[in-house]
Amino acid sequence: MIGNILLTLAFLASVFSVIMYYFTYRGYENTLKMARIGYHAMAVMVIAASALLLHAILTHQYEYKYVFNYSGSDLSTGLLMSTFWAGQEGSFLLWVFFTAIIGLILLEYTAFPATKRSVARPADRSRRPRTSRDDDIHICCCVLADDGKPVIEKSVHIHLG
Repeated sequence: MIGNILLTLAFLASVFSVIMYYFTYRGYENTLKMARIGYHAMAVMVIAASALLLHAILTHQYEYKYVFNYSGSDLSTGLLMSTFWAGQEGSFLLWVFFTAIIGLILLEYTAFPATKRSVARPADRSRRPRTSRDDDIHICCCVLADDGKPVIEKSVHIHLG
Protein backbone atom coordinates (compact mmCIF):
# COMPACT_ATOMS: atom_id res chain seq x y z
CA MET A 1 0.00 0.00 0.00
CA ILE A 2 2.64 2.51 1.03
CA GLY A 3 4.82 1.43 -1.91
CA ASN A 4 1.99 2.24 -4.34
CA ILE A 5 1.52 5.62 -2.69
CA LEU A 6 5.26 6.34 -2.91
CA LEU A 7 5.39 5.38 -6.58
CA THR A 8 2.31 7.47 -7.38
CA LEU A 9 3.87 10.47 -5.64
CA ALA A 10 7.15 9.77 -7.44
CA PHE A 11 5.31 9.82 -10.76
CA LEU A 12 3.67 13.15 -9.89
CA ALA A 13 7.05 14.58 -8.80
CA SER A 14 8.61 13.46 -12.08
CA VAL A 15 5.81 15.10 -14.09
CA PHE A 16 6.33 18.28 -12.07
CA SER A 17 10.08 18.06 -12.72
CA VAL A 18 9.57 17.65 -16.48
CA ILE A 19 7.25 20.67 -16.56
CA MET A 20 9.74 22.79 -14.60
CA TYR A 21 12.60 21.70 -16.88
CA TYR A 22 10.45 22.69 -19.86
CA PHE A 23 9.83 26.12 -18.33
CA THR A 24 13.59 26.44 -17.74
CA TYR A 25 14.19 25.57 -21.38
CA ARG A 26 11.68 28.23 -22.44
CA GLY A 27 13.59 30.86 -20.44
CA TYR A 28 11.56 31.24 -17.27
CA GLU A 29 13.48 32.33 -14.18
CA ASN A 30 13.86 30.26 -10.99
CA THR A 31 12.40 27.07 -12.41
CA LEU A 32 15.63 25.06 -12.60
CA LYS A 33 15.87 24.80 -8.82
CA MET A 34 12.27 23.60 -8.56
CA ALA A 35 12.89 21.05 -11.33
CA ARG A 36 15.87 19.64 -9.48
CA ILE A 37 13.94 19.53 -6.21
CA GLY A 38 11.18 17.62 -8.01
CA TYR A 39 13.71 15.15 -9.41
CA HIS A 40 15.31 14.65 -6.01
CA ALA A 41 11.87 14.05 -4.47
CA MET A 42 11.08 11.50 -7.17
CA ALA A 43 14.39 9.73 -6.65
CA VAL A 44 13.94 9.55 -2.88
CA MET A 45 10.45 8.07 -3.27
CA VAL A 46 11.65 5.48 -5.81
CA ILE A 47 14.53 4.48 -3.54
CA ALA A 48 12.11 4.21 -0.59
CA ALA A 49 9.66 2.06 -2.59
CA SER A 50 12.52 -0.19 -3.72
CA ALA A 51 13.75 -0.54 -0.14
CA LEU A 52 10.23 -1.42 1.02
CA LEU A 53 9.89 -4.13 -1.63
CA LEU A 54 13.31 -5.56 -0.80
CA HIS A 55 12.43 -5.53 2.89
CA ALA A 56 9.14 -7.34 2.20
CA ILE A 57 11.00 -9.97 0.17
CA LEU A 58 13.76 -10.53 2.73
CA THR A 59 11.35 -10.77 5.67
CA HIS A 60 9.03 -13.18 3.80
CA GLN A 61 5.92 -11.00 3.97
CA TYR A 62 3.72 -13.27 1.86
CA GLU A 63 0.66 -11.06 2.27
CA TYR A 64 1.98 -9.11 -0.71
CA LYS A 65 1.12 -10.77 -4.01
CA TYR A 66 4.53 -10.03 -5.58
CA VAL A 67 6.41 -11.60 -2.65
CA PHE A 68 4.04 -14.60 -2.61
CA ASN A 69 4.45 -15.23 -6.35
CA TYR A 70 8.20 -14.83 -6.75
CA SER A 71 9.96 -15.69 -3.47
CA GLY A 72 10.13 -18.65 -1.15
CA SER A 73 11.37 -19.50 2.33
CA ASP A 74 13.75 -22.13 0.99
CA LEU A 75 15.79 -19.65 -1.12
CA SER A 76 19.22 -18.46 -0.05
CA THR A 77 19.72 -14.74 0.61
CA GLY A 78 21.28 -14.07 -2.81
CA LEU A 79 18.46 -15.79 -4.66
CA LEU A 80 15.93 -14.17 -2.38
CA MET A 81 17.32 -10.73 -3.27
CA SER A 82 17.17 -11.62 -6.96
CA THR A 83 13.41 -12.10 -6.69
CA PHE A 84 13.29 -8.29 -6.57
CA TRP A 85 13.43 -8.30 -10.38
CA ALA A 86 11.82 -11.71 -10.96
CA GLY A 87 8.49 -10.29 -12.12
CA GLN A 88 7.61 -7.57 -14.58
CA GLU A 89 6.76 -5.08 -11.83
CA GLY A 90 10.06 -5.65 -10.04
CA SER A 91 12.06 -5.41 -13.26
CA PHE A 92 10.39 -2.13 -14.08
CA LEU A 93 11.05 -0.85 -10.55
CA LEU A 94 14.70 -1.92 -10.83
CA TRP A 95 15.12 0.06 -14.06
CA VAL A 96 13.41 3.09 -12.52
CA PHE A 97 15.70 2.74 -9.50
CA PHE A 98 18.83 2.63 -11.67
CA THR A 99 17.60 5.57 -13.74
CA ALA A 100 16.95 7.60 -10.59
CA ILE A 101 20.46 6.87 -9.25
CA ILE A 102 22.12 7.76 -12.56
CA GLY A 103 20.02 10.93 -12.74
CA LEU A 104 21.14 11.94 -9.24
CA ILE A 105 24.77 11.43 -10.24
CA LEU A 106 24.29 13.50 -13.40
CA LEU A 107 22.47 16.23 -11.46
CA GLU A 108 25.42 16.53 -9.10
CA TYR A 109 27.85 16.52 -12.01
CA THR A 110 26.00 19.25 -13.93
CA ALA A 111 25.11 21.38 -10.91
CA PHE A 112 28.40 23.28 -11.09
CA PRO A 113 29.99 25.05 -14.06
CA ALA A 114 32.93 23.34 -15.73
CA THR A 115 35.38 25.76 -14.13
CA LYS A 116 34.48 24.53 -10.64
CA ARG A 117 34.87 20.86 -11.53
CA SER A 118 38.22 19.31 -10.85
CA VAL A 119 39.55 19.01 -14.38
CA ALA A 120 43.28 18.58 -14.75
CA ARG A 121 44.50 21.17 -17.25
CA PRO A 122 48.05 22.32 -17.83
CA ALA A 123 48.84 25.93 -16.96
CA ASP A 124 50.42 26.82 -20.30
CA ARG A 125 48.69 25.29 -23.29
CA SER A 126 51.00 26.97 -25.81
CA ARG A 127 54.04 24.86 -24.80
CA ARG A 128 52.67 21.48 -25.63
CA PRO A 129 51.96 20.23 -29.14
CA ARG A 130 48.43 20.66 -30.37
CA THR A 131 46.37 17.60 -31.07
CA SER A 132 42.96 17.34 -32.61
CA ARG A 133 41.54 16.28 -29.25
CA ASP A 134 42.46 19.55 -27.56
CA ASP A 135 41.42 22.40 -29.82
CA ASP A 136 39.94 21.04 -32.99
CA ILE A 137 36.98 19.03 -34.12
CA HIS A 138 37.32 17.09 -37.35
CA ILE A 139 34.15 15.59 -38.76
CA CYS A 140 34.29 13.22 -41.70
CA CYS A 141 31.23 11.73 -43.33
CA CYS A 142 31.24 9.19 -46.10
CA VAL A 143 28.14 7.59 -47.61
CA LEU A 144 28.77 4.35 -49.47
CA ALA A 145 26.77 2.90 -52.32
CA ASP A 146 25.80 -0.77 -52.57
CA ASP A 147 29.06 -1.61 -54.35
CA GLY A 148 31.17 -0.06 -51.57
CA LYS A 149 32.34 3.00 -53.52
CA PRO A 150 31.90 6.42 -51.89
CA VAL A 151 28.96 8.42 -53.18
CA ILE A 152 29.21 11.48 -50.92
CA GLU A 153 32.31 12.54 -49.05
CA LYS A 154 32.22 15.54 -46.78
CA SER A 155 34.90 16.69 -44.40
CA VAL A 156 34.64 19.62 -42.01
CA HIS A 157 37.43 20.96 -39.82
CA ILE A 158 36.54 23.32 -36.98
CA HIS A 159 39.28 25.12 -35.09
CA LEU A 160 38.25 26.00 -31.54
CA GLY A 161 41.47 27.49 -30.16
